[in-house]
Amino acid sequence: MGDGIFKGKESLAKIRKVVDNVDFKRYFDYTTDIRCSIEGCESTADFEVILYDHYLKVNKIFAEQDLTCPFMCKKHMDENEVNAKGDRVPRGRINYPFSNQHSAQGYTKYSPLVQ
Repeated sequence: MGDGIFKGKESLAKIRKVVDNVDFKRYFDYTTDIRCSIEGCESTADFEVILYDHYLKVNKIFAEQDLTCPFMCKKHMDENEVNAKGDRVPRGRINYPFSNQHSAQGYTKYSPLVQ
């Protein structure tokens, strides 16, 4: 997995967490025919991409749809995580190949889309 954010015994299954019980701001509505947002990808989207951060000192969660990549297919989600560089911690910074192209603090979470 190279310099990805998961090391040792951790696996990609660990990142497949949804944004449970957290309302997040959406910029693009989901439709059943929505495609992956990665340029050139014709696959149907499997996940909504969420920018997520947790302000520990005030116990506040920030969550909003990623403007730079609002939807991803499973293939690109896996690729996004395997090639991510940085620490998945509150107020941290992770460089992703596809999501969070504006370099916001926090990290990417994926909410599975119901087909």
